[in-house]
Amino acid sequence: MWIVASPIAGFPRRICLLKRLFIYEIWSEMGENEDEKDAALADIEKECLLVYKRKVEEASRCKANLLKEIAMGRAEIAAIGSSMGGQEIHSNGRVGENLKEELENVTVQLEELRRKKSERMNRFKEVIDELLSLSFQLGDSTDYLKMLGAEEADLSLHKLEELRRQLAQLQNEKSKRLEEVERLLETLTLLCSVRGEDLKDLIRGIHPSLVDSNTRDVSRSTLDKLDLMIGNLRGVKLQRMQKIQDLAVSLLEL
Repeated sequence: MWIVASPIAGFPRRICLLKRLFIYEIWSEMGENEDEKDAALADIEKECLLVYKRKVEEASRCKANLLKEIAMGRAEIAAIGSSMGGQEIHSNGRVGENLKEELENVTVQLEELRRKKSERMNRFKEVIDELLSLSFQLGDSTDYLKMLGAEEADLSLHKLEELRRQLAQLQNEKSKRLEEVERLLETLTLLCSVRGEDLKDLIRGIHPSLVDSNTRDVSRSTLDKLDLMIGNLRGVKLQRMQKIQDLAVSLLEL
């Protein structure tokens, strides 16, 4: 029956055997007695075994660390790929002849994915910043503020296109409101000209930006105030017309 010696028990003994033969010869030449030789050789074997065990433990820890880094790298690759819609993971097919080569391949792929993720996040940020700006102008930014906290959860191209469609809708809404503001201001201009009032003084009280045609405020609040002012001016106009009619009737009756 064959007995296979363990690596720890056999390998260091084979290494130490050569050293033992060499130093045994030296001791023989020196005239050391057998007891001293045996005690010294036992110490040498013990030291060899301790060194060997320490090296095995160091190698095992190194291997475990490599495996851990590889696993963490692959997990991050999977997470980034998932957040970007799964279209960005293109394995180079190289595992590596050893763990160090495999870790190097994983690191290269991970760095490339991180770069792509950063670029994608910048594109998302640009769109979300525009969404926030427009939504503030329109007076409704609550829903878009929530996107800032969740933008890393879904970085897919599908999500990006969805945000761009929402941005186009807001841009269209702003254009419509700008047209409505201009229409209301034209109406106010006519009413003020009839009454001889200063239009700028009136609209500055609603919102200062209405005086500057380049930075119109288009919030619903401003539009409602313009509507209300037009209604009030028309009411005053009707009252004056009624007074004039009443006065004309009174004159005819004289």
